[in-house]
Amino acid sequence: MDPRGPQPLDRVLKRALFEDVDSFFEPYPASAPEGPGENFVNFSRRLAAGEVTGPSGHGLATRLLWLGSKSGGEALLPLASAFLSALLAPAQTAAECPAANSALGRATSLLAGAPPGCSGRPPRPLASRALLDALGRHAVGGAGGAAVVLALTDGRLTDDAGAPLEAKEEGHMIVCSLEPDGTPQQAAGLAPLVLQAMGLSLCRFYRCLLNPGGLNLKSAATLRLCPVCLRKLGALLGPGSGWTAPGHYRGLLAWAAQQGLTEEATWYRERLQVVTEEYVDSEEAVVGKVSDDRQLPDGEGALSCREAQMPTPPGRQVPKQGLTSHLAASDEGKELVLRPDEAAARLSGGNSRGQGVSAVVLSGGQGSMRALNGRYVASGISSGRQAFCMSSKPAGEGPALELFLYYVPSSDSWSVGSKLGDEAIYADCGPAGVKADLMQTWRVWNGEAWSDDYRITD
Repeated sequence: MDPRGPQPLDRVLKRALFEDVDSFFEPYPASAPEGPGENFVNFSRRLAAGEVTGPSGHGLATRLLWLGSKSGGEALLPLASAFLSALLAPAQTAAECPAANSALGRATSLLAGAPPGCSGRPPRPLASRALLDALGRHAVGGAGGAAVVLALTDGRLTDDAGAPLEAKEEGHMIVCSLEPDGTPQQAAGLAPLVLQAMGLSLCRFYRCLLNPGGLNLKSAATLRLCPVCLRKLGALLGPGSGWTAPGHYRGLLAWAAQQGLTEEATWYRERLQVVTEEYVDSEEAVVGKVSDDRQLPDGEGALSCREAQMPTPPGRQVPKQGLTSHLAASDEGKELVLRPDEAAARLSGGNSRGQGVSAVVLSGGQGSMRALNGRYVASGISSGRQAFCMSSKPAGEGPALELFLYYVPSSDSWSVGSKLGDEAIYADCGPAGVKADLMQTWRVWNGEAWSDDYRITD
């Protein structure tokens, strides 16, 4: 299975993930001992199950708190805030040095012997456990709370035994001790801590900001996300946020140019040209360009499927303008709409006369998901049940689009994918259970995240 997941129907995102990848991204060494990373399909399942949560919409992604010396905060905080703002846009990043008379400022003074922003480094070591407790009480929660809170200091940080410690994480809170050097590479080195706290795993597919060796508080090994992690980030921020791959690259291009990182700026500019298919020479023109190729807004791309003229299963509500599909069988030259019990028997190999389902028609896909709409004709057997195929020629030039509808035993669901039997899919409907084939709510991949079609609910 490709770790990037199925190719999205959105053409711009598809180019960002699959176009000319070998020229821009170096594979992670196969000899590395850490083992395989988490592919996108598995990540999206965790995201759909609520095991991973990111900032909602344009909400606050990261709150940076400086609890060390004034000079250290001036050297690091603006750089770290700028990089994280570009990396996580359109979600927001806030950075501050808490006031000495604030609740967190008073707690820091008690623990470190000096308030945030003091003239020198804090005189006493900060116990990481006590500092995390203070963050939990005074810096987390409330309306508009950040997805991740990262507290930084140039003072000493210790573990429960009093031993020196660089960083400690608890849930979505991180405390970190480092020596600010005023370089953008060090500021970028904080990003893997933030991304992991948001739920992204270390990457072992390409050279990437999230490689295991990139977790270095002195300097990031690379400042770029690979296609796998880029897609995870887009899914985490959510289609409702307005995130796009071109927007992501434009923000980081502007950041690299501002920091004087010529090599990085050139890489982002050239990658952006591939993604947008707009080849211009000036970085200003690329950064200032507003692309018309946007991701689908939240809620679009849903697909509904129900058997035409069949009884509605208990608990399901069909909208007044229901989007319909049906299962049909040819019998003595006539195409008949099947009842649910007939459909289940025929999909498993045929009725008493060996006749199966001749076609399944799906409808209701919106936006780029219209590509899933159409007539899927019987094309053989997969995993003990019938499989179906639809081949359509898109408008204009380009190859025919071939999609398959088939049963996946591991999830007990019917799925639509580009390869028969593959678990990298665009949509699924399940669990099939007993005599419930293609009757549940469809779950659709809209290019960034899974979403249910709640217009027809169980």
